[in-house]
Amino acid sequence: MGVIYKILKQQRHLSMELNTATKCKVQAAIKQRQLHRLEQRTQQEHDESLAEQQLQQLCRFLAENAARKKRQRLKLQQDPSNHESATHSLAGTHDMDLLMEQLSTYSDATPSPSPTPSPASTSNRAVTSAAPRVSILLKIRHQIFERKRQRQRQLAELVKQRMVVWRPW
Repeated sequence: MGVIYKILKQQRHLSMELNTATKCKVQAAIKQRQLHRLEQRTQQEHDESLAEQQLQQLCRFLAENAARKKRQRLKLQQDPSNHESATHSLAGTHDMDLLMEQLSTYSDATPSPSPTPSPASTSNRAVTSAAPRVSILLKIRHQIFERKRQRQRQLAELVKQRMVVWRPW
């Protein structure tokens, strides 16, 4: 124990002076690292806010689309001889196809952890914050796909029923 005490005492008395050029380099490196962290943080916040806005737009679009479809369905139920509404619902499926393409391009373009060296905690936060967003988008995409298939089946049944009733020959 005495030897360790002497070594520690000697190290305390060592004069560790750095020349001014080295001090400036160290301070510049510290400032550069702080700026880099700040840029990463602001970029991540920007990406998160952008993703949140896109998710809100998607939810708004889905709500408007559902309301429009409900109005069309009620109109079709009230006036079953109206054939135009059935053809208009086909155009709605085209809108859904466009939405699916937008979703797929967005989920392909989700930010991944940057290849530049960064602290492990920052990259872990980026991965964990992107994962729930992607899973939500996948769930929404699956719901859209299922609703689209269900509408197509209903439309096919409706057309089949009309063909059974209406025979031009």
